[in-house]
Amino acid sequence: MNVDEFTEIRPQTLMQAYRLADRQAREAGTDDEKIRAYSKVINFCDGRMLCRLDKSIKKNTLLFWAYNNVADAYIRKREYEAALNYLGKALKFARSTKEKKRVAEQIASLQPENIPDNAGSFIMVLENALNVISRGRLPVVDKCRNVLEVCKRLDGLYELKGDDANRQRIAELSAKTTSLMKKAQKKV
Repeated sequence: MNVDEFTEIRPQTLMQAYRLADRQAREAGTDDEKIRAYSKVINFCDGRMLCRLDKSIKKNTLLFWAYNNVADAYIRKREYEAALNYLGKALKFARSTKEKKRVAEQIASLQPENIPDNAGSFIMVLENALNVISRGRLPVVDKCRNVLEVCKRLDGLYELKGDDANRQRIAELSAKTTSLMKKAQKKV
């Protein structure tokens, strides 16, 4: 089944749309076909008022998977700016600590030098990831490691932008996080 068959089979629910897209993506030969398949799920929800207003865990989970799968395909294609955009949206739909951690790690793994033209968007998503990690229910040492990795990325971006005030803020956060991690490691 190709991606165009999605329009021939009219899903009535978001779950049906996701199942169809997932089947098409598994059969797809290219990342572009996978992107098109999972984008249909996102568009399905965008095109229906009831879906957009739905606050259910099921809707959030399906959209998290769709956004994350599109982001993964863009990462494989080395289109980091597009991947960043979809990871930022996936982060909004992430429900569990595990999902939030996975997205934050993916965001942190993107190399800032690959997307210098859109450093502002990258900074915004990293700052959001920093907040998500800080609120997550991870062991303290793991949380500290994740915060330090994101801080390292942010410092590099703020350096590129010449933003000394934010570099100072990130340096202070890194110092506090390092101190907290050392204390937590001593207790273990």
